[in-house]
Amino acid sequence: MRAILTAAPVCAASVCVAIGAQAVKPPAGLVEARVEYSGQVDTARAAYNDAVKQAAQTHRKRLAGVLDAETKAGNLDGALLVREEMRALDADGPPTLLDALGPTRARWVAGTWALRYHPNGATRTYTIHTNGEVSCKEGAMKGVLKPAGMSFTLEFGDGKLERVTFAGGRAFFEHFDPKANAERNAVGQVAIAELQKK
Repeated sequence: MRAILTAAPVCAASVCVAIGAQAVKPPAGLVEARVEYSGQVDTARAAYNDAVKQAAQTHRKRLAGVLDAETKAGNLDGALLVREEMRALDADGPPTLLDALGPTRARWVAGTWALRYHPNGATRTYTIHTNGEVSCKEGAMKGVLKPAGMSFTLEFGDGKLERVTFAGGRAFFEHFDPKANAERNAVGQVAIAELQKK
């Protein structure tokens, strides 16, 4: 009996490709939904943080009034308690969602990455620096990672664009040529990159 081999899909963030098969482009609706959802989360988080900061300012003003009243009444122990709470508020600040949930923005992984594109099989070597700068060994090109939701965009000034997503110890590159194709999510090539050294 002849064994039937099927390509195993690898999915991460906005990328889904089939190893050993032609790259599968993520649906435009899926990408748009993810971008919109990420924006809504960021907007909601910003609104919450603004509101809680305003509440903290109002709370501090109220504590200042209580401190003044307790001091005038000669209740020094009570005044000290109020002052300590004010100091704690000033030191810690209000409980923002960034503190509670951690950052939602993506993070790049610095190091040297080996890329192999599908379906054309081309290879490249990128060095990603801690400041987000990227150099391409083969073409002596340089670019900078720019945040784009849970991914990044990368341009080398050649009229092309790549969307980069880091997940599961790998980096996934979606190649758009020309870069205007990114607006309609028309991916030309997809590369799965392995970290060679940090």
